[in-house]
This record gives sequence, C-alpha cells and structure tokens, in this order.
Amino acid sequence: MHQPARIHLDLPTVRLAALDYGEPSPGAPTVLMLHGQADQAWSMDPIARALASAYRVVSIDQRGHGDSDHPGTYSLIHFIGDVLAVIELLGLERPILVGHSLGGQVAAQFCGLFPDVPAALVVAEGIGPPVRMGAGDAAERLTRARGSVKLALQPIRMKSMADHGEAAAKLRRAHPGLDAARAAFLAEVATKPAPEGGLAWKFDPYTRHWLLAHDPERAEERWAAVRCPVLVVTGAEAWERWWKEQSPVAHIEGWSGYDPGEVTRRVARFTDVEHEEIPDAGHMLPYDAPERLAELITSFLRRRLSSTS
Repeated sequence: MHQPARIHLDLPTVRLAALDYGEPSPGAPTVLMLHGQADQAWSMDPIARALASAYRVVSIDQRGHGDSDHPGTYSLIHFIGDVLAVIELLGLERPILVGHSLGGQVAAQFCGLFPDVPAALVVAEGIGPPVRMGAGDAAERLTRARGSVKLALQPIRMKSMADHGEAAAKLRRAHPGLDAARAAFLAEVATKPAPEGGLAWKFDPYTRHWLLAHDPERAEERWAAVRCPVLVVTGAEAWERWWKEQSPVAHIEGWSGYDPGEVTRRVARFTDVEHEEIPDAGHMLPYDAPERLAELITSFLRRRLSSTS
C-alpha cells in the first residue's frame, strides 16, 4: 500500500495535521482514528493500513501532538471539540471512531455527547486503569483537587536526545513490544530539532494536563449515553507493563488498589458493547499487538455494521 497523504485541517481554534489513507471505493465509510497522549497519528499506522482496504481512514495528530498546533489548551472538552470540528469540516456522515488511550477517552465521550453522529466506536485501552478510584465524598474530591493544583504547578522538562538512534532506544525501553524497525521509523517521524541541539519529541509535554480536570464519574455518564455499537479492547498485561508506574495519574485520580473487576464494571457502562482482551499485550496495544487489534476491529465492524445497515 502507498504512503498515506499528509493533510492539514484548519479548525476554528487550531490547525491539525492528519494522515489520509484514501478512499478505497466511492462512498466508503470513514474511520476517524485518535492516538493516545504523547503519541501521534503514525502510531496507529498498522491498524489504519489494515482497515484502509474497506474504509476511508483519517488518522489525526491530536492538538499538541505530532505536526499539529500546540495551542496550550488541552482539556478533554478541547479534544472532543476538535473531533466534532473535523467531522463537520470533512462532511463525514456516520463516521466510525477508533481511539487508543487518551484517544479512546475522547472518542467515547464524544459518542456519548453526540450519540446520533457515529456509526460505531472502538475504545482500545481507553477506559482507564483497572483500579478502584478513591472515595467519592466531598473530602476525597478536595484531596484530588489539591493534587491537581500541585501537579499543574510542576514544570515539565524533557531532556533532548543526541540522535534518532537514542530516540528509538528510548521507545523500545518504554515499550518492549515495539520491534526495532518500527521503533526506528517512529523515532524519525516523532522527533524534531531541539533548541539546545539534538532532538526533542514533537508532542507538547503539557498535554498531560488533560488529566487535571478529568472526571471519571462524568466520563462514565457519557459512556452510558452512547447508542452505537461499541468494541472495548484491553491488554491483559496493561497493569504490569504500564499503569502501576504512572504515579502522576494515580496522585490525581485517587487510586486505591488494583482491581480487575473494574474493567468489567466500566465496560458494562456502555449499552451495546463487546469486550475483547488481548493476552500478552500491555496498555500500548498499537505497539504490542497491532495485528491482533486490527483483526478484532475488522471483525467487529464487519459484523456490526452489516447487521445495522
């Protein structure tokens, strides 16, 4: 398959970059892909390519990521608004939304807020970590808010890297499931010259501030309002490979202990939902198990969209 076209989308408040994989046939449904925090559209490339034979796939660099603008405003509402603006700009009718991690949160909440828009939703490791959240009383909410204020005050400094080889090595250390060739490619497309010399990652590190006002309870209310068919995909090793190391997230959200039953409970918040767990895969499904993830999405869309057409 040929390389996707790099396009730019001029939205009302931000300019986004995206990869457009073309239209396989006139009138083919469109899949809108949303990557995770600190990632980019290229991270979803293996899944996009697998879907591109049957769907038009547009994979977005979300605000603050990749080659998109860095506006400095990174609430979930901003990310959700970007999705709505892209759909309107491209004139998409009943798009399919596929999101990983942050992209899964954005896609799921969008589908709950605008339930008449999507034809289907795929949430890949986007329902949050399998932990019990802190108590929901007023005292706990105040504690969580104080944690958010303290995190917002912390400056984020990222060290530059000498070259693409160092960047690829960092990717593979953080994501052992990523093969060497793909790590090398991602290291090239995900970096830019650093002001002090060497290379820096393209994403704005302050994109993590979307977590400061994240409200898990309100998120679940929006999931419950989704009316289209939903596929939730999780990684069996997500806790061990990723979540237990994410201390800033734990501090904000009031984690109180690993609980695999949380996955079942959260999945059940969607009305028309299927859940698949990928063995030997962590949170980074597009890195750890792209082929299996693509197979699950393809099968789900073939079954569910043909049955509802």
